Amino acid sequence: MRRGQLLIFAALVCLTSCVVQEPRPPGVSRSIAFFVTPLYPHSNEIVVVSSRGVSPDVLKDAWRKKARMVAGDRRFKTTELVVHDSETVQGGWPMERRTVTGTMTFLD
Repeated sequence: MRRGQLLIFAALVCLTSCVVQEPRPPGVSRSIAFFVTPLYPHSNEIVVVSSRGVSPDVLKDAWRKKARMVAGDRRFKTTELVVHDSETVQGGWPMERRTVTGTMTFLD
């Protein structure tokens, strides 16, 4: 039984270590995750995810910081940021999440 547990643990480590984590802007909590999806031709969709305990204003501020990080020195415009609250059940426990989604488009 111990060998089976070790194999499962090794498989989980291999699977989770392959995920590339987005760089975090300075001053943003580690409890906030970012997902950036390039959209053709000059846009990016940015999704910010955290627990529902984090206020929408904090997540919107984190979204703006991430957009500035992605843009670097380039000028951009953004869509209106949309806040979604969701709840899923994983392993028998409810998980409440809050996401902020928006698209940034480069102007140059």
